[in-house]
Amino acid sequence: MVMEKIHFSCFFFCVLAILPMGKALGWTRPGEVAASTRVGEHPFMEHRGKSTQEPKGKAYGVVGGAHRFAIEGGVKSLEGRCPQTNKPYKNGAKAIPFRFINNLIYVNAKVDGHDLLMLLDTGGGTSLTPRAAAKAGMMVHHRLFKPNLSTPKRRMAYVKVKHFRLGKNIKIKEKTMPVVAPFGYPVVDGILGSKTFHNFVVTIDYYHKLISFIRKSSFLPQCAGEPIDLSFFYTTSDGAVAKLPVVEGVLDGLKSKFWIDTGSWLPVIMLTPYAEKHDLYTRYHASEVADSALRAGGILRARRATGRYLRLGNVTIRRPHLYLSVDKDGPFAFGRFGGNIGSGLLKNYIVTFDFSHKRMYLRKSDQP
Repeated sequence: MVMEKIHFSCFFFCVLAILPMGKALGWTRPGEVAASTRVGEHPFMEHRGKSTQEPKGKAYGVVGGAHRFAIEGGVKSLEGRCPQTNKPYKNGAKAIPFRFINNLIYVNAKVDGHDLLMLLDTGGGTSLTPRAAAKAGMMVHHRLFKPNLSTPKRRMAYVKVKHFRLGKNIKIKEKTMPVVAPFGYPVVDGILGSKTFHNFVVTIDYYHKLISFIRKSSFLPQCAGEPIDLSFFYTTSDGAVAKLPVVEGVLDGLKSKFWIDTGSWLPVIMLTPYAEKHDLYTRYHASEVADSALRAGGILRARRATGRYLRLGNVTIRRPHLYLSVDKDGPFAFGRFGGNIGSGLLKNYIVTFDFSHKRMYLRKSDQP
């Protein structure tokens, strides 16, 4: 009996002696992240073209079936933090801050050396206002253009652009810019339209008020959230060409196409033809008609309602606020789409646009 106690005591003290040594050597239990893992690293991080395989000498763990990475004070899921938004100047990404006022995104731009305030609008084309062109001393030219095959040629005003930058070193390729007065926004100098998204993967973090421009080769789709397929619709207004991003969705069992419009401060607008076809006014017991100052597209006349759910890909939005258009002309009387999704809804997510792969990603924002 005495010998058994001695053997047990020896075994116990040996274990106590080995554990610190194992920790120093980097041993980890299954599912544990090694303490040597550097803050912010995870197995999917790209290092400027280097292999994304696990770096030599570093241990990574898998906890609960989901890949995680170490942070100060413990371990946090990728869902809550991503290097593309929290560290925008690494991994081939550059970021600029923006002002978020009344659910609209305003960014500072520099055109031919002149500081301008522009509205980010995925539902429109890039353009300058007449006031901004005059302030910058730019010569306004004119030419004829044909919006589509069914309409006659129209006269378009435009300016020639040499340098167009966002922030310090984000170059936007624009040789000419139409001169258009955006209705309802007297303070802005122009519209930063959908063409801005052609050369980068663009992430909009509404909560931290940052727009990240990511090199396509450095983009980490597994870090961006839920993927949603995009299609595009081309439109021309006063010479400003727009490539509208369009997604398919389901509103309370009704399939529809929605165009994504950061230039709208409202959450969801259902267009007049679609609302009339499915009698959404009666279905939702909508309010009386009211005017709503909206976007560069003008004033919307609509009836308010609340839906049960809106599904975009694998993302489900509960109780979305709806504006059921009653306009008989203008952009919201257009029969090609069912609805419009604006920043009033998108602000709850970190939104990533990958135009080259026809994808949009939604990831729940870090906001409380």
